[in-house]
Order: sequence, then C-alpha cells, then structure tokens
Amino acid sequence: RSTLVIATSDHGFALGEGGSWGKNGLLELQTRVPLILRHPGALRSHGARSAAPVELLDLVPTILDLAAHERPVGWEGTSLRRRLDPVEATSRIAVLGDVATIC
Repeated sequence: RSTLVIATSDHGFALGEGGSWGKNGLLELQTRVPLILRHPGALRSHGARSAAPVELLDLVPTILDLAAHERPVGWEGTSLRRRLDPVEATSRIAVLGDVATIC
C-alpha cells in the first residue's frame, strides 16, 4: 500500500514525423511524453486521465511529497500530489520550455 510507481519515457527523435527531423521545436509531438503515477495509499484519482500540463521537473518534488520528506531549499518543480487529487485538483496553464539551436 505504500509503493509509488512512476512510468514515463523520452519523446523520441522525431525522424520525419510532422515534417520534423530531430528535436528542434516545441510542437506537441516533440514535447509530450507519457506520465503514469500510481500510489494506492496517497492518490485517490484511480485511473483518471488529465490533459493538464506538467513538467518532468515536478517528479522529484512529487516523490518527496508522497514519501513525506522535505524538499531541499532551492530545488525547482512543484509536487503533483494536489493536481492528482480529484477533490483538490488544480492545474497550471503553461510549462517552461526552450529550444537550443547550435550553428
């Protein structure tokens, strides 16, 4: 009852999908990755889906929050715990992204 399971992955190389070659933009195809969280003792969302934007930067704060540990001062990210609770669900409207171009 206390095991947190997280499944995620990279978004691949975009080898021609959507006319793109490589990860050189902020299109949904180039930025969206799957994120599945399961914690039977702390999350009440049980199979719920959300289209709300989150960042992988939020994973460590979420893990620490669900494990009842303090987050070190200065660490970035926000725990997803409240966003996963159907009663308290909140959502951010945007996430931070950048594209580096090497010439």
